[in-house]
Amino acid sequence: MACQNRESRIAPGFMSNPGFMSNMEQAIKDLQDALVVIAEIEKRQSAMLRDHAEHLGELLEFRSRTDQNLAENTAKLNGLIGSVGGMHPPPQ
Repeated sequence: MACQNRESRIAPGFMSNPGFMSNMEQAIKDLQDALVVIAEIEKRQSAMLRDHAEHLGELLEFRSRTDQNLAENTAKLNGLIGSVGGMHPPPQ
């Protein structure tokens, strides 16, 4: 009843206007279509975020191995430099 009173204050017969109902039905369909598109976008973004998280894990693992290799090579080079630095050049 409250809705009918409010409706009658807006304009008599406003809601029963066929053009209004057609526009409302089209607006509802447009909103439903937009929701389907939004749901698909969210689905794709979720998949992309999962892929990125997995790739980030792989990159962090690779970086860790690279840092370890760099530390090992630095130690070897320092040892080589130390052993070469203690050598005396041959007399000429």
